[in-house]
Amino acid sequence: MKVLFAVLAILAITPHASAQPALGTASGSCTFDKKPTVKFVDGVALPGHSFFDDSEPATAVYLSTSTLSAFRPDDYVDPVSGLNSMTIGPGKAMNIITVTIDKNGKLESVGPRGSYSTGFGFSGGAVKNGRISGKLSGTGGARDESACEVTFDVPLLGVYGPGKSLPADGGEPGGVMRALWSSLQNEDSAATLDVLAESLVDPARKGTMPNFVLAFGRGNGNKVVGGRLFGPTRAILDLDFGTGPGRALMLKQSDRWRIQDVSFD
Repeated sequence: MKVLFAVLAILAITPHASAQPALGTASGSCTFDKKPTVKFVDGVALPGHSFFDDSEPATAVYLSTSTLSAFRPDDYVDPVSGLNSMTIGPGKAMNIITVTIDKNGKLESVGPRGSYSTGFGFSGGAVKNGRISGKLSGTGGARDESACEVTFDVPLLGVYGPGKSLPADGGEPGGVMRALWSSLQNEDSAATLDVLAESLVDPARKGTMPNFVLAFGRGNGNKVVGGRLFGPTRAILDLDFGTGPGRALMLKQSDRWRIQDVSFD
């Protein structure tokens, strides 16, 4: 199972999140397996794959009980893991359900995190002008014990295209990742700060170093083994830690590459 070492330990939405602008529009509610009903106020769509076949593309619509204005998918190697790490206030869970829509705009499944049900009525599902809308209704699940009446119109984010292959050493972004590992081996904190993304530098100076830096330890035995370039300012590096693979999100800021996030697969 993938473990994401996010940019920050937790992305928190303030207790007043309901006053902040929503990413999308969502209304209605769902009840799963006769558990308490959850009501939705916001949503976002991200590219994904079929629940039943990883090779088939799909769109995952995430409907939330709180606003998602603090969610910034561009800050993550894996935006879905970033979304799943969010909470609403200290220690308070945020309810999110996933509506999976196949490449033909048909409903595939619905459910809370890690749970999927079928059998609901659905209309909509087409992506238009960077948004996706739909209406989910009726009952579903193995014994029709789940019920939903939901409408949504949400932005489709995290779409970066196929990208362009980087050389085996990762090119210029790969050199920055190796510079991070060298800084850890040399215990050179100034050099470490120099390669972090702009949003991470000030917290790191105040003592909150990104978790991925702490996870690297001394940075020994790590390698860049390729990656892809998504436009002029975004790249994903493929990494080899010796004990397993990983990926790093690199952003070009102030005319040079910096490290934004790392996942350890």
